[in-house]
Amino acid sequence: MPDSGRTGIPGPSDVAVRSVKPIDRRPIRIGMLDGIPGGDETGSGTRRVLLDLVGGLDPMRFQSVVFVREAGRFSRQVEGLGGEVVVGGVAPLAPLYRQIGRFVVPRPMGFARDAVRLPRAILETARRFREHRIDVAYLPTILEHVQGGMAARVAGIPAVAHVQGIPQAGHRVKLMLAPYNAWCRACGCVPIAISKAVAEALGPGPAGPPRVIHNGVDSDRFRPGRPDPAAFEALGLPLDGTPIVGILSRIAPGKRVHLVVPFAKALAARIPAARILVCGDLSREGPTASGNPDDGTPGIPFASRWRQDSPYFRGIAEGLEAAGLDRCVTFAGHRDDLPTLLHGIDVVAHLCDIEGFGLVLVEAMSAGIPVVAFGTAGPAELIVDGVTGHLVADPSDVDGLARKVADLLMDPPAMRRVSRQARQEVQRRFSKGRFIAQFQDLFASLASGEP
Repeated sequence: MPDSGRTGIPGPSDVAVRSVKPIDRRPIRIGMLDGIPGGDETGSGTRRVLLDLVGGLDPMRFQSVVFVREAGRFSRQVEGLGGEVVVGGVAPLAPLYRQIGRFVVPRPMGFARDAVRLPRAILETARRFREHRIDVAYLPTILEHVQGGMAARVAGIPAVAHVQGIPQAGHRVKLMLAPYNAWCRACGCVPIAISKAVAEALGPGPAGPPRVIHNGVDSDRFRPGRPDPAAFEALGLPLDGTPIVGILSRIAPGKRVHLVVPFAKALAARIPAARILVCGDLSREGPTASGNPDDGTPGIPFASRWRQDSPYFRGIAEGLEAAGLDRCVTFAGHRDDLPTLLHGIDVVAHLCDIEGFGLVLVEAMSAGIPVVAFGTAGPAELIVDGVTGHLVADPSDVDGLARKVADLLMDPPAMRRVSRQARQEVQRRFSKGRFIAQFQDLFASLASGEP
C-alpha cells in the first residue's frame, strides 16, 4: 500500500481526524460593558442604544452578554430582550467629577484613587471576559473604553469603543483627549463614532478617521398617531388646542436645560398660551439624582422632589418662578411612554449645543413631530434646515430658537410639510435596521479576525 504521506492520498487516520473535528457554530458572544451607576435608569441615550443592540442583533449569530454594576429595571429589560446579564461585572471606580450648580468640576482624589484601582479593575474585567467566553467587547462610554479596552487586550479579544459624545467639547475630556486617544490605540480598540461631528472631534487614528455609524430609530415604534388625552390630563396639560412644545432631555448642565427659562420667556412673548413639557430625568452627576418613574407621580411632584435633590434643578425652578413662568413649564420626568406622548406635542425644541447625535430628535422626527435645534454638532448633521426641521446657527440665540418654534406653531401647513419630510428622512438615513446591520457586520468581522 502506498504511503499516504508521500502520495497526498489521505490515510485512514487522516480521515478519522477530519470526520470527528467539531464545528463551532455557537453565536458570537458580545460582551457589553455598562458601567453606568443606577440599576433602574433606563432613560439615558447610551443605555437605549445598548438595548437596541441587544434586541436587534440576530440571535442565531450573536449573543449579548451585558455586564452591569447592579440589578434593576435596566437589567430586567436586557433579559426581556434575550440578553444575558452579569451583575457586579463592572468594577466600580471612584467618581472623577462633582457637580456644583451648573458646573461639573474634577475631584482630584478621584483621579488619584482610580490610578491605584484601575490595574485591578482591568484584570478583573479581563477575567470576566474569559469566564463568560466573550468574543468581542462592546464599550459604550469613555470610562469603559479606558477600563474595558485594556481588559479586552489582556483577554486577547477585539474591542469596539463606541464614542457617543463630543470628546473635546466639555472641559472633562478636552485636556485628556490626547492621552485618551493614545490609550485606546494601545488597547487596540476600534473606534466607532455616532456622527461625523464626533469623529472630527475625536481626530484621526493610525488607520484614519473613525468609522461613523449613525444611531437608528425603530420607525414602527416612533410613528405618527393619535395622542392619549388621559396622559396629558394627568400632567395638567389638557389637549384643548393649547400649543405644547416638548423639550426631551436629561436635566443636566451639559444639556443646557437651564435655558428653558429664557426660552419660555421668549416663547411666551410670541404665543402667551403655549406650554412647555420637559421629559427627562435628573443628571446622573448629582449625588442624589434619581428621576426614575417609579419614584413618584409625574408632573408637579417631580419638580417638588427634584427641587430638594438637585441644586441645578432648584436654580431652574426658581428662575421660572421669578419670571412668572412656572405654570407654563411642566417637568414630567423620564417617560417610558414617549412614543405615544410625542403624539400630543406640536414641536420639539432642543437646547443643547454640543449634542453628539441627538437621538431624541430623530425619534421625534420619526413620529412626525417638527424639531428646532441649534445648528451645531450632531443636529446640524441630522436636520436639513427648512426641510426636515429648523436650525438656529448661533447656539447663544435662545430668542431665535423660540422665534423659529413660534413661526412653526403659527403655520400649520409648514408643520405638516416638515413632519412628512422628516419621517421620510429618518426612514432613509436613520433606520434601526441599517444601524443593526452595520454593527452585525462589524462584530462578525472582528470575531473572525478581519481588520
